[in-house]
Amino acid sequence: MIIQPTPTGPASHRRRRLRVAAIVAPVALLWAVIVVGLAGPRPATAPDGGATTSTAVGGDGPSANPAGPSATAPSSPGAAQAPGPPPAFPTVAADLGVRSIADAQRWLSDITPGPVAVAGWLTGLHPLGACPAAGGDTRGVLGPMCPRRARLLDGPPGEDSGQEVYLTIPAGTRLPPPLERSGSLPDALAVVVVGRTGDLPHPCLGDPNECRSDLRVERVVWADGAPFDPGPVFDAYLEDTPAWIAMRNLDAAETLAIGWDGTILQAALVRPTSVAAIDADAARAMASAPRPVSLVWYVRGLETGYDPIHAPHGEAPPRYSWVVLDYETGATLARGPKR
Repeated sequence: MIIQPTPTGPASHRRRRLRVAAIVAPVALLWAVIVVGLAGPRPATAPDGGATTSTAVGGDGPSANPAGPSATAPSSPGAAQAPGPPPAFPTVAADLGVRSIADAQRWLSDITPGPVAVAGWLTGLHPLGACPAAGGDTRGVLGPMCPRRARLLDGPPGEDSGQEVYLTIPAGTRLPPPLERSGSLPDALAVVVVGRTGDLPHPCLGDPNECRSDLRVERVVWADGAPFDPGPVFDAYLEDTPAWIAMRNLDAAETLAIGWDGTILQAALVRPTSVAAIDADAARAMASAPRPVSLVWYVRGLETGYDPIHAPHGEAPPRYSWVVLDYETGATLARGPKR
């Protein structure tokens, strides 16, 4: 929701004088209006004495700039548009130091397993192969239950240095809303992502760069100048599930995944057969578990604060943990290793 500021200060001295004049001398005020009308329109006066530009009005208040706070509309036709300042990326995300694109490239070249947080401009988003779940999701092939590919640049397109990191965005990872609608994708979006080193499943086709080691994105934690909370992901045809129903046993699943401290990377309410699309290890572990009643929660996170004896001040690095819970009963069906 965008909240537009509304002036609430006292009226100016000039307006108070006009109000008094309107009471005691309506005829004089009428002549003043006629004189002003004949003289033509004049620019409004800003509080600092400068002329202001008009603002389009729709609904019950001034319309927001759809391009965001960094885009400034020109005051007159042909006027140059002032570039906005670059976004101030956070330095810490999910208890990880946020790395630049150059640092992330070195991380990936060393095949460091992760997790790692990286800042940059996400561009070139496109679906990765066929996605049966797209038929039951209004977002189509860019929905959170479909695999996607993208690139992360060290600057906006045209202003970057050419350094980039290739991204695989697997099923289970939600993107900010501007990146989930294929009909109106932005050229680039400033983001901070958390993920790990991964390889695109072979065989690879097309650009050789599409087959190299890349960053497997597990969560977007910051986007376009603000923290991003993805919330839970729903399986195909479950997108419109009422919230009061869908949240059953989610708290229990998140507590099992990260304990009392940590960051939830993925939380998905899915059919048991859909778990394999998100985490093949979890799907294999479910094979020996009791059959779930209906749906299951898959929750994956980075656990912190797990070693109060040897790391009392949080020096222990975050570690992965995941859990599969029966949505109806809350029973634990499978739980991943903490590595």
